[in-house]
Amino acid sequence: MDENISKKTSLAQNTQKMAVNGYAAASNSIKDMKPVKFDRFTPGESDVCFDIAFCGICHTDVHFINNDLGLTQYPLVPGHELTGTVTAVGSKVTKFKEGDLIGLHAPHSLHPQSQPGEG
Repeated sequence: MDENISKKTSLAQNTQKMAVNGYAAASNSIKDMKPVKFDRFTPGESDVCFDIAFCGICHTDVHFINNDLGLTQYPLVPGHELTGTVTAVGSKVTKFKEGDLIGLHAPHSLHPQSQPGEG
């Protein structure tokens, strides 16, 4: 079975939520980025939590902020290139521990220590 499919199912079954802080575009202008609070699912047994120290915004994010493809739903929290420090790990995570420095460059892939689907 594809591990990514099982992860999606696992995350979908997690209904507990936690409030987090971020920056969101409220309209199609990068100048309209504002601090926001929003809900995320709480981490599960295969998840890694980390405090984000830096978040990169790539040109694709700018296209979505500007709604260049006509697909954007606002508010939009852009950014998928993250670095930070691990604050908690799920019971099935073996490659990371609290205090580790990590980077995330795309959905479901932590570096440098693991590949997508490995925790």
